[in-house]
Amino acid sequence: MEIKKRVNSIKYPFWYLFKAPQRKLSKTALYLDLQGIAVYFFRFLSKKSPLKVSICVGISNRTQAFLEFFLPSLIALKNANQVELSLYDMGSVDFEKLESEIRNRWRGGLILNRTDDKFTRAKAFNKAVAQCSGDIVFLCDADMSLPPNLLNLIRKIIRPNIVWFPICFATAPANSSEKGKWLWYSAKGMVALMKSDFVQVGGLDEKYTDWGREDVDLWERCHQAGYVVIRQKLRGLVHHYHPPAEGATDYFAKS
Repeated sequence: MEIKKRVNSIKYPFWYLFKAPQRKLSKTALYLDLQGIAVYFFRFLSKKSPLKVSICVGISNRTQAFLEFFLPSLIALKNANQVELSLYDMGSVDFEKLESEIRNRWRGGLILNRTDDKFTRAKAFNKAVAQCSGDIVFLCDADMSLPPNLLNLIRKIIRPNIVWFPICFATAPANSSEKGKWLWYSAKGMVALMKSDFVQVGGLDEKYTDWGREDVDLWERCHQAGYVVIRQKLRGLVHHYHPPAEGATDYFAKS
């Protein structure tokens, strides 16, 4: 297992630079990605942005994971009181419990709205971004844990025309012999960028009504728009396993 992890960590940068799908988008995609690598490695030279950060979540029937993992890690962020949580719920059956717990435990900024419409990830996240007041947005699923230094990293990295798609670690099912895996080649749903850039590029395409693909589509349009794209492993950004929704990828399914 450890050998496989090391092989992945060595192989991924070469795949990313020379074989990744974005190479087919335009001749400038490689240049933009190289710029992204440089921005990430020299981020320590940058001053932290004073701009307001909103963490945007679209949710439907993920209350348990949100309260068990996401909310405690949000509360534990360094300078958490400087963060705005923008949450848009679509049809959760236990929304009252979700809202009550958030209002009782969260002390940062909060914008929370809901609808009974059928959940689609693209629509829920577009609504969460549209209602937020932050200059910088971080789109994040409800079944994630956040690293304590997330706010500092966002403020160091994000500027106009720079987009950050961090690589998360996915935990394995309880009955699995694996501990989990880094989602090197997938899971682009977690993303930070200027709200104005998200709007300019068109947000998430709401034609994707099944689970998946809307994140990859955004990734591709960011390249096509000429944004500098950063993609790197982020320790502490953890996706907690749950049975996949219909049509979604099960990262731990045996082939």
